[in-house]
Amino acid sequence: MKSNLITTGWIKLERHIVRCCRHIFMLLTLGTCVSAHGAESTHPPVIEGGKGLDVLVVGRPIPKLGRKQLVYDRTELDGEAMPQRVIGVRIYNQVIRAEIDDGINDGKVWRLIISRPGIRTKYGGVGVGDPVRSFAKRIDLKIIFGIAGQLVLVPKHECGLSFLTNMFPDSDDKGGPLPALDSKSLAVLPKNIVVKEILVFECLNTGSAGNEKHGR
Repeated sequence: MKSNLITTGWIKLERHIVRCCRHIFMLLTLGTCVSAHGAESTHPPVIEGGKGLDVLVVGRPIPKLGRKQLVYDRTELDGEAMPQRVIGVRIYNQVIRAEIDDGINDGKVWRLIISRPGIRTKYGGVGVGDPVRSFAKRIDLKIIFGIAGQLVLVPKHECGLSFLTNMFPDSDDKGGPLPALDSKSLAVLPKNIVVKEILVFECLNTGSAGNEKHGR
C-alpha cells in the first residue's frame, strides 16, 4: 500500500514538472518573439531614391493599409493651385505624406515627402534636419531652385531623390544678391542651413529627374 502511494506521488510530481516545463518553454518562446519584434521596430526603414519607403513604393498602386496605418486621405491644392490627392501613412515614428496620381496612373503613388528626422536615405545617409555642409563633400549634388525659390539639392548619382532646404538664396539679409552657389560653397554654408524635406519620386530615366516638380 505504501509502495503504491509513493508511486502515485512520483507520477503526480512528474506530471507537474512536465506542465511547468511546458509553461516555461512557452514563456521563453513568447519572450523571444516579443524581443525580436521590439528589436526590429527600433531600426527605422531607409529611404531609397526611385523606389520609396517601406510599404510605399513610387510608381506602384497604394498598398493595403490598416486603419491605424492610414492617418488621412484627402485632396489639397498643390503649389500650382491644382487639386492633389494626398495620403498620410504611419511608418516608423512619423506620418509620411504620399502624393497620389489619380489621372492616367489611377491610384498610384507619385511622390513621397519626408519632413521629420529619424529616417535616412540609403544613399548618403541623409536625414531631415542635417546641415547641408555635413554631406555636401561626400555627395555630388546638382543645385536647382524650387517653385517657391528655395534651394533644392539633387544627388547626381541617385535618381528619384532630392533634398529641399530652408535656404532661399534670392538675396541676403540686406536685400542684395548672394554669390552664385557651387559645390564648394555648399560645404561651407552655415550649419543652420539644413534639409527641410526629402522627396522621393519615380526614376523616369537613368539620370536624375531634373524635370521633377520640386517645392510646393
